[in-house]
Amino acid sequence: MQQQAYINATIDIRIPTEVEY
Repeated sequence: MQQQAYINATIDIRIPTEVEY
């Protein structure tokens, strides 16, 4: 369960970074 939260946080931060670029 803790691993899923870490993945969600990484995806949430990576998606906006790639979209803004």
